[in-house]
Amino acid sequence: EEYGSAGSVNHPALTSFEPWFYSTLAGIRPTGPGFAESAVAPQILGNLTSVDAMIDTVAGPLRCSWVRTQTNLSVDVTIPPNTESTVTIPTSHASRATVTEGGTVVWLHGEFQAGASAGVASGRASHGAQQPGISFVVGSGRYAFLMDAPELGRSSGAVSYTHLRAHPTREDRGS
Repeated sequence: EEYGSAGSVNHPALTSFEPWFYSTLAGIRPTGPGFAESAVAPQILGNLTSVDAMIDTVAGPLRCSWVRTQTNLSVDVTIPPNTESTVTIPTSHASRATVTEGGTVVWLHGEFQAGASAGVASGRASHGAQQPGISFVVGSGRYAFLMDAPELGRSSGAVSYTHLRAHPTREDRGS
């Protein structure tokens, strides 16, 4: 498309919804240079039941995968070496929630269980503008969070996909 001498004003790169998959559905975003610090705060939308996304960072892959059932939410994250992340498990019921990491209780009825999981440094209820939840500061490694969450079984939106994956292929990365 061309308007006089302005050249093309139709740029598909600026209309892509792919970043939304990473930053919203998987909730992955940098909070420090080069993803040295990051936030992982997935949003559970509509009848979507799972998301699996990974971003290659300078330090290594940063991944968030979640699965929602009628009674719980599983959030698995991989944090690259020598980095840290704030992982937020979405819920509006932090005071009643129980969250485990690797089978060990790290959040019980509104209280962080200090020292329960070696990689989980701290936990607090968060009341973010987009989505409330329980936030945990974690170091590099793999973490498997599980929250009993019957309220997640209710669909409240028009998203019609049930499973989404976002992993760049070698061709996407130019390799």
